[in-house]
Amino acid sequence: MTEQISLTNNVDLNWMELALNCRIRGKSREEAKEILNAAISETIKSKDSIRKKRDILLNMWYRDDEWFLSRSVQAAEGAAENSRIALHYAQLLRVYPVFYDLCDTIGTLFQYRDEIASGQIRERLFELWGARATLLEGIPKNIQTLRELQTLEVGSAKGRYIRHITVLREPKTVELLTIALLHHAGQEGLIWESITQHPVFFPFQIENVSQVDMAASEKIQLNKMGDRILIVVTG
Repeated sequence: MTEQISLTNNVDLNWMELALNCRIRGKSREEAKEILNAAISETIKSKDSIRKKRDILLNMWYRDDEWFLSRSVQAAEGAAENSRIALHYAQLLRVYPVFYDLCDTIGTLFQYRDEIASGQIRERLFELWGARATLLEGIPKNIQTLRELQTLEVGSAKGRYIRHITVLREPKTVELLTIALLHHAGQEGLIWESITQHPVFFPFQIENVSQVDMAASEKIQLNKMGDRILIVVTG
């Protein structure tokens, strides 16, 4: 894969919440940039690190994808913490292909074992992206971001992880996760069971949400293919 690895730094959940709240309050990108600069510089002194972290946060909540962002803000307003965490996850999933592959790799590993090692994650991502220095630098940073999002916990030793499951019951949140997943899945569509059990959704347990809820989305369509119903993204 020759695509640039542009996610080489970690971001704290407090900063993600700050970026989201800037968006909810109608702050412009420039206003959010200054607010985030000030917040990040309270603990980070390197100007390069501040810029990288800030740009990730702005890419999450201020990129040029108006429908997805507006829908995410609607879902976030008044939402429980678990739903807001899932929405941050959806933004990263939507924007960064390497984050999608990281989560897909981690979720696949968890299908076979309860505890996984950072070396296993690194080996698989090197197969997908090549053994690049930027990837070697970025993997532990992205794992730290996943820990911030309460998806991973430290396992039996350093560099080993177990997953933390978050229950999701909000249709809007699941809708956005589904759209982010299908954006990268590389298929015409997936059946509902394949979506809810997809490795990328390894941190989530979806309850009381069905494909009927997905059919209500203006961006999701249900197509009958033989005896299967495929869920696809439109527009």
